[in-house]
Amino acid sequence: MTTDTPNAALSNLKFDFHSYLLNLTGHKWTIQELPGGNANHTVRALRVPENALEKPDQRAMDDRDGVPGYLDGYTSIVLKQAPPYFAKIPDLPFSQDRQTIEANALSLLHTPASSGAASLLPVLYSNLSVSVPHLLHHDLTKHVLIQSDLGNIPELYKFLTSPDTTPPLASSAGAALGHFLKDLHGAFYHASEVTKEELRHRFENDEGEAVLCKVITSVRGYMKDAGVEDYVLLEKRAQDNWTSRERTVFGQGDIWFGTVLVGVEDGTVEVGICDWEFAGFNHPAGDIAQLGQDAYLFVPVKQLLTIINDSSPSRLVLPSSLNVASDDPTLSDNFAVIFIRILFIVLSSIILIHLFAGRISTQPRDNARLGDDKRRRMATSSLVYVSRQKRQM
Repeated sequence: MTTDTPNAALSNLKFDFHSYLLNLTGHKWTIQELPGGNANHTVRALRVPENALEKPDQRAMDDRDGVPGYLDGYTSIVLKQAPPYFAKIPDLPFSQDRQTIEANALSLLHTPASSGAASLLPVLYSNLSVSVPHLLHHDLTKHVLIQSDLGNIPELYKFLTSPDTTPPLASSAGAALGHFLKDLHGAFYHASEVTKEELRHRFENDEGEAVLCKVITSVRGYMKDAGVEDYVLLEKRAQDNWTSRERTVFGQGDIWFGTVLVGVEDGTVEVGICDWEFAGFNHPAGDIAQLGQDAYLFVPVKQLLTIINDSSPSRLVLPSSLNVASDDPTLSDNFAVIFIRILFIVLSSIILIHLFAGRISTQPRDNARLGDDKRRRMATSSLVYVSRQKRQM
């Protein structure tokens, strides 16, 4: 689904994908570990071409109870195996039910509307430049999800930093993503309460909520280290706002530079969106806020704040070192609070418009800070809901 690096040893994987696929399909597959993502062991599997005289393993094929027959028609697939913890963070437990959420989301996105069941397929029909994987097989015993392969499409970060990406192409990608999110969020807004309740039950994700609450708790240490005096109060407000937030729209739940794929084919932008483990009803600001805070890590801070200050009707008091004017002396000049407030200011599209229009420089950040930035990305994203309360203080 993303650009892959073949890994013959697959030393980091705790699951034998080779044997699993041989037993499942009767065919041999080449396994390539895919980069990115913390939750699962994710690989691309390429079916090995068979010699004209070679027959599939008949014994394995005879044991394929319940496997969709059309899986045989695929030569490239993506598999995600979910351990009972974050694959890249073994000390952090994570329920394997997360795969059920993703399986339900992929099914919902490809269920024909004519079936009478709830469907998000009209959203894809209205956004033909956006692709989402098809669900091919869900093994509840081995906790393996098999999806169609979106191909070697680079992640959003690589697309924006590529010398081949022009402002018009970047703008087209931003427009495609923005329209898709708009249609996704509005898909069930006017649905009956019965339909909404059924979907809420189907996408109930207590374990996912618990993980995010732990992330919010971890923010306290970051704020304390940053010198935020009221870090205890802010962490409590973040928890209160998160647990009591309005969940009125259906969202992807994990929109960031690693789950958005962007490629160009014959001058036309193609967008792919993967990793739907946190899909479900959420706050209307949820998806766009997460993408905005990821843009914060991607864009030079001074340039981002200048753009927002030029574009936003709400003026900010910024640290004097950034030399950005402000008309409102009542707002706090605490940088952490300013960052949180920025996310709300840009919710409608300010970051997206300028980011994808090519106005923002896309120089990679200092690699030495990348690890801390990634952790800070997870931490600060959970605080977006405290900004309005903080502003009233």
